[in-house]
Amino acid sequence: MDYKYGTNITLDINKEIQLEDGLSIILKYFSHKRPYVNGPTKATAYLMLSKNELTEEKSLSIHGIEGKPDRHYDSLLWDQYEFQLKAFNYNESIEIIITKRE
Repeated sequence: MDYKYGTNITLDINKEIQLEDGLSIILKYFSHKRPYVNGPTKATAYLMLSKNELTEEKSLSIHGIEGKPDRHYDSLLWDQYEFQLKAFNYNESIEIIITKRE
């Protein structure tokens, strides 16, 4: 599949994708925080990012309040890339947009 910067990319758990400049991403696993009644919630997706000799595990989370529809999606900076979390399907996939900073 041809993955492009600035477009929505779906990452399925344990499936590696690679972009045109050699950036490789694998969605490894998920975790979540059990909320108190009406308390904060947090679910996290863990990614393995690789490019050239650099490999690191990073995470993106979705935050909210139990019982409320409002959600906040994380973004992260790594090397010359910005990752924005757009959708979260726990234990299956996430959707992200990756931009490359010059």
